Amino acid sequence: LSDGSFLCDKFTDGVSYTPSCQLLQQINLRQRVDFKSLFAIQNPTEDLDFADLEVETISSLFDDKEVLSKQQATQTALSQASSQIQQANYLHFSCHGIFNLFSPQDSCLILAGADENDKVNLNKCLTLGNLFERDFNLNQCRLVVLSACETGLIDIQNTSDEYISLPSGFLYAGSSSVISSL
Repeated sequence: LSDGSFLCDKFTDGVSYTPSCQLLQQINLRQRVDFKSLFAIQNPTEDLDFADLEVETISSLFDDKEVLSKQQATQTALSQASSQIQQANYLHFSCHGIFNLFSPQDSCLILAGADENDKVNLNKCLTLGNLFERDFNLNQCRLVVLSACETGLIDIQNTSDEYISLPSGFLYAGSSSVISSL
């Protein structure tokens, strides 16, 4: 800052960013103290260096954990695990991600079996549209980590007061915070 101090010194509780004022109001009402359980997706395409180590290291910190690993991490398995997802305090996705500039609701996390003949089958992915359409209930979730490319991208030409991206879908579904990557 101009006086030589740092922004983090002025805000000891941290600085956050939210896609809209409406989501900020919803998030502020969410008080979640538990951080005991993990649900993770681990390297569903089996081509990500260090993704296995990443999820194994993180999951070692939790006694209560469910990991869909590699070829097990399908859209069907994700749907069948909805009760575990609803109870999880921490969701971790270590996979590929795609932001679709022309159709943001088709932005997705790529799950096992979704890559068909060098094309992505959105019916086998977790899309932003799925997060808005399905009955995802992440009311117990304190943190979603999207360790996947393009999950933090937004349409910079959009002139609305709210950006649409995968993090906004997880916030809409009930998570109180999301970490994503560009």
